[in-house]
Amino acid sequence: MFRPAALPLHHPDDTPMIRRPRLLNKKRGSRRSGWQIWGTVGETLFFAALFLLGSFGFGLIIAIVTFATDQAPVTPGFGFWTLLIASISLIFLGTSGVTYRILGVGASHERRSALAKRAAEIELVPRGKLGKNDLPNVPQLKRITESPGTQLAFRLPTIASPIWNLAASAALAFMWTGCALSLLGVSIVSIVEGQPRVLLTILIVPISAAGIWTFRRFIIQLKKSAGIGLSIVEISNHPLQPGQTCEVYVAQYGRAALKSFQAKLVCEELSTFRQGTDVRTEKHAVFEEIVLAISGITIDPNQPWERKFTLAVPPSAMHSFQSPHNSISWWIVIHGEGSPWPSYFRRFPVVVLPHGATTATNL
Repeated sequence: MFRPAALPLHHPDDTPMIRRPRLLNKKRGSRRSGWQIWGTVGETLFFAALFLLGSFGFGLIIAIVTFATDQAPVTPGFGFWTLLIASISLIFLGTSGVTYRILGVGASHERRSALAKRAAEIELVPRGKLGKNDLPNVPQLKRITESPGTQLAFRLPTIASPIWNLAASAALAFMWTGCALSLLGVSIVSIVEGQPRVLLTILIVPISAAGIWTFRRFIIQLKKSAGIGLSIVEISNHPLQPGQTCEVYVAQYGRAALKSFQAKLVCEELSTFRQGTDVRTEKHAVFEEIVLAISGITIDPNQPWERKFTLAVPPSAMHSFQSPHNSISWWIVIHGEGSPWPSYFRRFPVVVLPHGATTATNL
């Protein structure tokens, strides 16, 4: 049914050189020195510090204006405008830097610029673009195969990306910590002016605790995302047909020691139905086959772990199908179990045509 590759694409005895952690990456030619994880975390912490410093300065400005107008109107001077411009600039630089680092987490160097929006743009069945010769209930293929691969013909898009979860965690952490530092600035100015705000000072404690907790969770999630890295799947033929055999290339980026790495060919059935007044959705895997299983691999941050293998669609397989209430979908699922990182799953969609169908239609 399938034939795993005999040899990896790079020498199995190659071991990464032991380096001391560096908080900042330094580019040397086409590669970067230092550990990828610590470089990513260090650069993110640097830009986060800029953002938090700007938030603290902005809180000082708000407090100065508030307490000054309570006593007598004042005209902002050179120092006021300097502090305001510096605070806004630090907030902008910090936000831009952290956003850039999050978008670059786990991306391969040659695909980094196009990774962030790839999965969100996939639309399996855009009903308005089907022609009269198309198969109306077969998922749309054009946007799945529009990305060429570097090793094989097509690079499959991933449906679930860690970028958006990481971005949401960063937004929550920065919101809490920025709010806490802004309130701290207001509290400091109120004490200096002899008008302490007791309630505000008390509220700073739980807000700061929440900010520290959310920021810690963000850093942990950032380390996990940078450590595991991006998974790439490329395929030689697409779409597939029942009984067809094709070649598959997988690459795993990051810096981790994986206990096991598996690639599965999975067929799922999704049903949507009404039960009373509720609309229920059930998903069930009707076919699952392990097409690649490797144990004990080490991923070098300067070179991805790569492997080629072949898979075969079962001759009696049901083709990909989609309707308003039912669907049959095929996936190549990557499952890695690492240490110290948690296990992860990455799903890559493939389309299986009915028997005898050709790719001449505008799929």
